[in-house]
Amino acid sequence: MKLPLLLCLLLAAAPLPGRAGINQCVDADGTTRFTDRPCDDSRGLLSIPSHHTDDPADARRDKTRKLLNALRQERKKEQTRIAREREQQQRRASQCASARDRLAYLESVGTLYERDAAGERVVLSDEQRAQVTGQAQRRVEQFCDPG
Repeated sequence: MKLPLLLCLLLAAAPLPGRAGINQCVDADGTTRFTDRPCDDSRGLLSIPSHHTDDPADARRDKTRKLLNALRQERKKEQTRIAREREQQQRRASQCASARDRLAYLESVGTLYERDAAGERVVLSDEQRAQVTGQAQRRVEQFCDPG
């Protein structure tokens, strides 16, 4: 008998959001049940009134819910920012590797040439070669520089 009384007191003390009220009803066969609707007969033992929005517990709950939502949004923004930074780092690492490969190729090849309008090979002069290699070196510095 003490356990149902304790349960009733705990239910009465606990804030119950979104409930119209809690009723403890005893059926004809003696089974106790809790419902948000009034009991069918007059055997209801406990009726807990619904909580109104002017209840301080509801205000605290709403404030907590808003705070949790704000924290979730902040966490989502932070995760998006981190993912974007990772993507940029991966893209930069890929560009760095490509720029280094291009520079290594330009420094290792004996003769550089380009194609003219007719599709014929035209060998680059030493000055042109230095210009192309300098551009490749600047791209390495651009994409591989940690700063």
